[in-house]
Amino acid sequence: MSIDCPWSIYSTLLPLTFYIPFKTKHSLLSAGNRKYIQVCVQNVSDANFQLAELNLSERQQTSLELQSLNTKAQQLVCSKQSVFCLWEVRWKADLPLCLQCVFSASFSPLGQHASSFKPFLYQFQLERVTVSTSNLSQLF
Repeated sequence: MSIDCPWSIYSTLLPLTFYIPFKTKHSLLSAGNRKYIQVCVQNVSDANFQLAELNLSERQQTSLELQSLNTKAQQLVCSKQSVFCLWEVRWKADLPLCLQCVFSASFSPLGQHASSFKPFLYQFQLERVTVSTSNLSQLF
């Protein structure tokens, strides 16, 4: 968008964003008996953003513990780039067949003051959480 000033020959270009600048997807990963939830946040805008207060919670209040494996308090998400966040799923009882999760974060354009952070929520459901496969290989 450009704004023309009536008393100047120059126009001022302003980048405006009227949508959430992120595309988000999730994955359930397994390593042996361990399970992980990965959330990918892709910046689809032309601006750089910072993410803070990354959190993953489970809406059903089961006996799950979601242990964050994210080491930084804030993440930089450059234009057209992605950031991957990872949590280990720990459980005391049987895993439920499906999990209803909420990923939340605060975001702000890079260089803005901390008071300019806005909330971002991504809700998703994981099906067939308990399904696991095992592969056996033999060398002769």
